[in-house]
Amino acid sequence: GEDRVRGEMMRFSAQACVAVAMTAVVGAIQDVPLYKTPGAPINDRVTDLVSRMTIEEKTNQLVIPFGASFPDDYIKAGFNTSGLGGTYPLKALPGEQWWETRNNWQRNAVENSRLGIPTSFIEETLHSGYDGGTNFPMPCLQGSTWNRELVGQAAAVIALEASSAGVDRGFSPVLHFCTDPRFGRCEESFGEDPTLLATMGVAAVTGLAGEGGPGAASTYIDRPDIHIATEAKHYAAYGFCGRDGGCPAEISDNTLYDVYLKPWYKYAQAGGRAIMAAHNEVNGMPCHAHAELNRALRVTFGMGDGLCASDAGDVSSVAAYRVAKDQLHAGALALNSGMDQDLEFPGALSRVDEMLAQGLINQSTLDRAVGNVLRQKFAAGLFDNNATLLYVDPDKVAAALDAPAHRELARTVAEEGITLLKNDRNVLPLTGLGGKIKTVAVIGPNADNVHSHLGLYGTDTPAGGTRTVLNATIAAANASNNAFKVVYERGSCLGGTPGCPCATNGGCRSAVPEFSCGVVVGMDGWQNQTVGDYEMPCFVTDTSRVATAAAVAAA
Repeated sequence: GEDRVRGEMMRFSAQACVAVAMTAVVGAIQDVPLYKTPGAPINDRVTDLVSRMTIEEKTNQLVIPFGASFPDDYIKAGFNTSGLGGTYPLKALPGEQWWETRNNWQRNAVENSRLGIPTSFIEETLHSGYDGGTNFPMPCLQGSTWNRELVGQAAAVIALEASSAGVDRGFSPVLHFCTDPRFGRCEESFGEDPTLLATMGVAAVTGLAGEGGPGAASTYIDRPDIHIATEAKHYAAYGFCGRDGGCPAEISDNTLYDVYLKPWYKYAQAGGRAIMAAHNEVNGMPCHAHAELNRALRVTFGMGDGLCASDAGDVSSVAAYRVAKDQLHAGALALNSGMDQDLEFPGALSRVDEMLAQGLINQSTLDRAVGNVLRQKFAAGLFDNNATLLYVDPDKVAAALDAPAHRELARTVAEEGITLLKNDRNVLPLTGLGGKIKTVAVIGPNADNVHSHLGLYGTDTPAGGTRTVLNATIAAANASNNAFKVVYERGSCLGGTPGCPCATNGGCRSAVPEFSCGVVVGMDGWQNQTVGDYEMPCFVTDTSRVATAAAVAAA
């Protein structure tokens, strides 16, 4: 009777509560936009987000302020409500507490911008992941190992250290190669053979993005907590004419596709999903507005909806090639040819509203570019409300950067890649120090140059742990109770270098006494260019030339 009635009422009440709760959950799920739903197909999330964006929000995804120090007021004034495509370089952030500035930037983007679009943090990852991290040898030496597994392991460490510091996209690997020794950036390349370069490029992208990541635009980062998206550079035929910058590359189709584009085909096939265009032109058209090259990359090579991004300010520079009458038309030509993002702000792609108003581009072109920028962010997990991926943990950074196992791997790469080109009279290895050899002359502009030892994109450890050739030689002398003497001669030095004699009096010193052995350390690539916009070395005076030449001959 009464107990049965009371039981039925309680059961009905419980069912009603469950129904109300389920309705609330379903309603909450329906209130979450598709683009904020982890696990949903990335392409669907991209389409949903792009459909919600204003022209200003789309425009700001196409730009990356280059070299700014990113103070909070700059962030809030320029991009507080609209979001930003990316920042570069991350290492430009000031002070020891740089990670706080970086995290504040990201928090502002996620919490204060209208749609909560995260910022992409970008770094150079050619042979090091972040300031204070492990410095691997430059790619020219990595290529000399002929060991693709080792190159892949090095790339994986670089990705791990970079991701710990909050980097989600890296400018690497470099897939241009040197066929002209006058080109001043040969050290960036794995070699001068397209097959070797392609093989090492595949190893690098796999190490950086992860074994399970490459393969499709929506899955090209495996485990973004330890891997990063790659942006290979510089596409295409960079350095063909023997100098940096916008010089012409006039190449037959056979040579272009069978030689210079071969590494890019292998990169795309291996899952590479972003490229940086080169400064130069190819067969009369600048790479930043080259529809044929971009079509080959996306369609023929299979990169699909990957990202085509610019080098510094090069979209605006398209006008300098006389293929567009001004910056506005240069930006439109670049977008219409397949370019997606500009490493410059303000720049040509900051003027998208004008391009649309004048009919220079259509909405679908803009949406394609924005979608390609966002796709990488989705793949990096930045929209998944995962604090581990969005924000930097300083303890994690400290544990990852220049870890002992990482430094040991760098040493292994160096040992396997070192190449002895010549050894007349079996001078090497040096024996008889303190006996037959009483004095060692260390000669050259980079013998005591830490930056040169680390490579173009390397950084010293916080404790200044990098030892130069000069310092190492002096340390060896000290360890032998000064059984031999070390003298140093800079010889030719880099123009404008603080403390460089040629920067003050037009000549370099000459103070090399008699010696038993000489060690010569020359100039690295970028610092030894004979053309372009980089510093040129000053010349050795007649007085010092004799001593320097004698030292070189002895070495």
